[in-house]
Amino acid sequence: MSENDFEIIKRMERKVYRNTDLIQGQAMIEDIKNGRGLDYSAILYGKNLKTGKNESVGYIVAVEGETDEGDNSIYMDDIAVLPEAQGQGLGWNLFKAFIEKLKTKALKENKPIPLDMHLRENSQRFMERHKRDLEDTGVKLIEEALVADYYDEGDDALYQVYEIKND
Repeated sequence: MSENDFEIIKRMERKVYRNTDLIQGQAMIEDIKNGRGLDYSAILYGKNLKTGKNESVGYIVAVEGETDEGDNSIYMDDIAVLPEAQGQGLGWNLFKAFIEKLKTKALKENKPIPLDMHLRENSQRFMERHKRDLEDTGVKLIEEALVADYYDEGDDALYQVYEIKND
């Protein structure tokens, strides 16, 4: 990903989160710029069956951060797939590629990489659905806690920390 992709991410975010208060827009772009997010974020492209053209269909945004305990980590800010492209495993494929990138980082640094995230209900279902898949790739859930009123709307979040190793 490069800074040239920022407008693509903002356009997709507006489509994915249409009719909600979840659009971060420029704030998410600033997080990417300030948190080395270009190293960890990605856009997923797929062929539009109607036009035959490759188009952006999803993204993952992750930045360098800290766990709630203050340990260095990679924080997954958002993962999204356009509504018309959902249900095809694209989100999982995007997440797997992201995990492989973190495994490479773990190998280079010769230490496990913590991956943390705050999850809304739909993202909780996604992670639960792929719990076994994550375990099969050696990704281990090491912390989980409910965070009351985490989001502006008063919604709770499930905070999770995973350990990424390259064995």
